[in-house]
Order: sequence, then C-alpha cells, then structure tokens
Amino acid sequence: MRFGDKMRELRQEAKLTQPELAEKLGVEQSWLSKIETDKCLPSSDFLNQVLEIFEISLQELLEDLDDDHVHNQLSSLPEIKHALDTVSRRDFHSRKRWIVLSSMACVIGTVLLYAAIANLFFLNTAQRYVSNGLIYSGEPWDLYDRTESYFSLLNLFKVPAELKSQYSDDGRSMTGDLRQLYLAERGKFIQDLWARRSFSEFLSYRDEMEYIILPAEVSAGATDIFGNSATGAQRVYEIHDRVRPNLLNSIVWVLGCVFLVGGLFGFFVDYRLSNLRD
Repeated sequence: MRFGDKMRELRQEAKLTQPELAEKLGVEQSWLSKIETDKCLPSSDFLNQVLEIFEISLQELLEDLDDDHVHNQLSSLPEIKHALDTVSRRDFHSRKRWIVLSSMACVIGTVLLYAAIANLFFLNTAQRYVSNGLIYSGEPWDLYDRTESYFSLLNLFKVPAELKSQYSDDGRSMTGDLRQLYLAERGKFIQDLWARRSFSEFLSYRDEMEYIILPAEVSAGATDIFGNSATGAQRVYEIHDRVRPNLLNSIVWVLGCVFLVGGLFGFFVDYRLSNLRD
C-alpha cells in the first residue's frame, strides 16, 4: 500500500469527502487529490496534520505502507527518516543479540558433545568397586586376596619349641605333628578372616584408579591378624567390572545436540529473515 492509498482509506473510514478533508487539512482539494493518487508527495506539515486528525501514530501509518515505497519515496521527510533510523537501529541490536546467542549455543553444544565423546566429565560406563572387608592398621591391603600366602609370609605361625625338630632334612618343610599343627593354625586363620569379611560396593563414573582406599570405623574389641587391638581401619575397593552405559554422559551428549542444533537453527532463522528484509 502506498501513502495515497492509505490516505484514501483513512478518509473513507472517517466518512469524509475530499473537500471536507481538504478543509480540515487547510489544503486545496486538487492537491489532496494528487496526494491520494500519488502524483505528489506529502510535506512534513501535511503528514503531521494527517496524524493529528486521524489520531494515529507515525509507526501505525508506516506499518501499512510498502517498505519500498517508504524507503524510496517518503524517506526524504525528516519524521519518516528518523522513524526508519530508529527501526533500523532496533533491528540491528536485535539481530546482534540473536547472532550472539546462536553463536554461544553452538559453542556450548560443541563443547558438550566433545566432552561426552571424550568422557571429560563422566566415564562412558560405570565402574563397580568392591571391597571384601576391613583392613586394620598394619595389615597388608590385599590381605583378603592372598590370605594363605600371608599366613606364612608374615610368620603368623609360631613353632612350639618341642616341635622344632620336626622339619625335613632341608629345613624347609614340616613333618609329623608340626605339619598337622601348622595346617590347623592356617585353617583357623583363614576361617577367622572369612568370618571378618564384609562386602561393600559402589559405582563410580569418574575414578579410573584400579584401587580406592577409604577410611572405615573400627568396632569395639576388634583385633588384627597379629592379635593386637585394632586402632584403625580402612576399606580397599578394587574395580570388579564395568556396568551399563553412563546415563549422565548420555544426558551431556543430548544437551550438546540440543544446544548445537538450536544455535544452527538460530543462524538459519536470521538468514531467512534478512532475505525477507532485503
């Protein structure tokens, strides 16, 4: 719609004839006729009078007019030029914010996707850590894994003086009653450790260590393998297996896709809107 068409529409809506409107505007009817047929352009005073008589704003008037007509024909008027500059600045800042937000979304999406793929925040699978029981102060951390070995390595078997002669000729292997006593003591040691066992486990999505040692409470009256009162305890957790995909890592991956797609969509929308403006 051109300015002349809008003038005629406003006049008809107000149920005014050309002579009546010309009288209100203080102009010749012939000149008003040329305005309505777009044979001449309005002046600043005429434009302001039109806005006042029909009680509309300049913005409301321009919204109904063709952009090409406004920019090519009416932009010479100071009021319209100022309005166009204001709209242009507002569109520029709006587009700038849109581009910045789209760029940020793309950057965040890319970082999250890389983090999910490279397992920067969380491991892709959970690790199950298992502890067989408490390890008291002074005891080897792998006591439950090498129970039989430590019975001899730690010299936990005390050979009675009357049975010291019951060794083989090489002095390394036991015979007779000494061997029977050794086997009985070793069996009791193993049985006591089995009774002490208390399984504990947890899942971790972050730790990649083979073992994790955590402090634990000592129950009253507890004694260690040397027969001493236990003064401290800890749990040694060892990786048992890897289980199910990490849900947290999947969430990071999905968020990365959402941000990246949203940012690219923002650029696409800006591109389409800029073409429509042009």
